Amino acid sequence: VPLALCYAALIYTHNVYALISSPVLGLYLALLWWREGQPFREGVRLSAAIGLGLALSAFFWLPAFGERGWTRFSTGLVDYRTFFLSWRELLALPPQLDLSRLNSYPPRSLSWGAIVLAGAGVALMVARVLRERQRTSQIRVGDGRPGAVSGRPEILAVLPWETLFFLTIFVGTGFLTVRASDLLWRAVPLLGFALIPWRFLGIASLG
Repeated sequence: VPLALCYAALIYTHNVYALISSPVLGLYLALLWWREGQPFREGVRLSAAIGLGLALSAFFWLPAFGERGWTRFSTGLVDYRTFFLSWRELLALPPQLDLSRLNSYPPRSLSWGAIVLAGAGVALMVARVLRERQRTSQIRVGDGRPGAVSGRPEILAVLPWETLFFLTIFVGTGFLTVRASDLLWRAVPLLGFALIPWRFLGIASLG
């Protein structure tokens, strides 16, 4: 029920952000389901939560899709290429805000805070894997001790899959904001509905 309510609230908040973040949510739930051993009951519960969230927010999203024929909506109305960030903008330090300006855009960058946190996550992940590798390297197959197995399964089991997932989200969505990702924008129709590439900075910040 909390998952359904939160998902419905996300859809009510902004239809475009709901559209581009739903695949991330779906992949994350699939990762959790896989890590839990793929129990059928949990799969049903997750599917029911997403279905209930869609039902609770149908008043908002169903007309948005069903009544498009009576609107002038088109992804071609906005040229997404004019909203790409440069690498310098993406990795810029937070600028000093001019509080005298009315309705000015917020800084559009990953911010160094997010980059430092991502780097710390990578460092902790590597340290954990190296520590596990050192531990399993002392175990030899057939050395007579109980539970002696090859080191590879232990390393795969201890890999912080959630950290890897969110690192991929961080790097991937950050990449979608720069001009180098133009080929992906042309190849994946779903991206066109985002209209503005730097909207993906929100998902990158979450990662």
